[in-house]
Amino acid sequence: MRQITIRLTPKTCWICAVGTCCFQGQQNVEASGSSNCRVDRPTSVWVDASSLIPQVLKEITETDTIVTPHAGEFKRIFGQEVGVNEEQTISIVSKIATKYKITIILKGWLNIIADPTGKVASIRRSTPAMTVGGTGDVLAGLVAALYAKMDSPFDASALAVYFNGIAATAAAKQAGLHLVATDLIEKLPEVMKPYDKISSQKI
Repeated sequence: MRQITIRLTPKTCWICAVGTCCFQGQQNVEASGSSNCRVDRPTSVWVDASSLIPQVLKEITETDTIVTPHAGEFKRIFGQEVGVNEEQTISIVSKIATKYKITIILKGWLNIIADPTGKVASIRRSTPAMTVGGTGDVLAGLVAALYAKMDSPFDASALAVYFNGIAATAAAKQAGLHLVATDLIEKLPEVMKPYDKISSQKI
């Protein structure tokens, strides 16, 4: 068993993005506060599902955790297939999110976002070019960054999937099927800029 301890340096930290390898093998992570890793203050967590093992489920249940599995990872983590059609998949993902009281982003040709309250959104994949490795890591960064700015894991997840998709579309216009994950990162400021709004209200 190995305990993973994360020391957070900022005075106020809301997000802990846990990446690949942290949960591979029969390792254990001690829960602290609202997170699935041991931290020195209450923290909301995004988990890279590519290395998440079923044993960690008890640690993240009823927390602000967001997981981002594809269909194969979903089956490994939750022990259930995602279904064979859109209606069935949405129903299954929603039930699992409600059962474990976490937010789930199921990645695929149809991205499904579901939260513990039963709220669901679906966003179709923008381009097959984004199936290349690394685009999920870009999504992870977006989820964490957006969640740090808002109180809703569902809204942060839906926005992250949307922006990740339109960045991929923009990148694919230049790189086609030769797109790599860093192309999305370069396009993100461009595709997010139209949604900027600066308030004149003093805070």
